[in-house]
Amino acid sequence: MPDAAAGTGEQQRPARMVGLFTAHALKTQDLERLVNAFNPAAATGVMCHYTLSIGWDGTLYDCDFNQMLELPLGAGRGGGPRTVWDLSSLDRLAGSPIATGRHCFGCTAGAGSSCGGALQ
Repeated sequence: MPDAAAGTGEQQRPARMVGLFTAHALKTQDLERLVNAFNPAAATGVMCHYTLSIGWDGTLYDCDFNQMLELPLGAGRGGGPRTVWDLSSLDRLAGSPIATGRHCFGCTAGAGSSCGGALQ
């Protein structure tokens, strides 16, 4: 069995898949298509507004995609809890900025990712 602490084997497969998708989307017209289909209404309901993802080591992430891309909660910004052990109350996260990137257009295009919407 792979050593989970080293992040090998099955632990790395989802990250590689998201990384490959992102690399492909950023090099093709797919990203342009997602950007052009941006829906502000869908952006208000994406999972990063109301869900936390927690890594095997306790690291907090805004969403599953950020976890796979290794963009922890508060990436690029100082302060705030970074792990479940730093978090004394969920209230500490209220109003915190969300780590975003080009991959976020995948959740905000069309009808949004959580409802099975499709691009026109």
